This record gives sequence, structure tokens and C-alpha cells, in this order.
Amino acid sequence: RTLKLPSNADGTVLTTTNPKSGNIIQVVSTAKTDVFTTSSTYSSPVAITGLSVSITPSSSSNKILINVSLGHVASTGGNSSCYFWLYKGGSVISGAIGDTSNSNTRVTFYNRSAAQAHGTCASMTYLDNADSTSSLTYQLYGAHEGSSSSLAINRSGDSGTSGQYGRTISTITAMEVAA
Repeated sequence: RTLKLPSNADGTVLTTTNPKSGNIIQVVSTAKTDVFTTSSTYSSPVAITGLSVSITPSSSSNKILINVSLGHVASTGGNSSCYFWLYKGGSVISGAIGDTSNSNTRVTFYNRSAAQAHGTCASMTYLDNADSTSSLTYQLYGAHEGSSSSLAINRSGDSGTSGQYGRTISTITAMEVAA
């Protein structure tokens, strides 16, 4: 077969199906639009329903880039911490949590609400080794500092229903990166 181009054509023609190192091979994303709350404490985090994503790597030597974006995180009690962990296949990813120091809680990321009606968006990115060509499931887990109040996602810590209270979405995205 012959491909004919005009004499003033300029560009690059891909002549192989082998991606270059760093190329994104596939992208899978999940959006959570509903509200999630939990009073579970940091000693027993729970899976945040709707914030998981599954991806099947094409090569075990590739990397998986995970991006989590929480539209709004708050404490229903205010002035409390909300904790998050990135899990893969039902276990926390040991490389995706802070190191041990004193009695600090080892987490992937966390935030602290100053007041019940306050909160912030939160996000994180982590590059994981695929180490498999089977389906991999990444899930965000969460917990609250104490059991007297709760972690709230996609709404403020105050459960008000008037127009001044916003509702957000949160997403988790997995991208396979060529090695």
C-alpha cells in the first residue's frame, strides 16, 4: 500500500504499535456524584463506596498512575481530621502512606475541617507498579478522627439543604503508563 501526501505535508507517521516509555496506553475513570459519610475512625477505615476503579495492564512492567480528586471533604463535627488511604486489591499500598514517626497516623493524605460548615477539596496522585496483567482494583478508603462526628464527602459537614450548600463530585482515575 502506498500513502500519498501533498508535497507541503508535515508531520510524523506512527509506524509501530509499540508505545514509547511514558506514553499513556489507557485511561479508566469513575465519578462519584452522591454523598458519602462514615463515623469509622482511623483505626478501622472503610471503603468509600463509588470511589474505585479497575484497570487491566497490557504489560506487568508498566506503571499505573492513580489520581484521586475529592470535590469536597468535611467533618460533621468541625475542627477534626479526615483520613484517606489508597488500596489495591483489598490492601493498603505500603508505598502510598507516610513513614512511621511517633504515634502519627500513616495515611495517603488527610485534611482538617476548621468548622462544621467548612471543608476543602482534596486530591492526590500516586504512581504504582503494575506487576500484573490481571485486572487491578484501586479503592479509596476513609475514616474520621473520632467517633463523635463523621467524615463527609461531596457535601459540607453541615447537612443543610438550602442553596448556599453545594454538592460536588469526586473522581478516581487510573492511567496505564508504558515502561
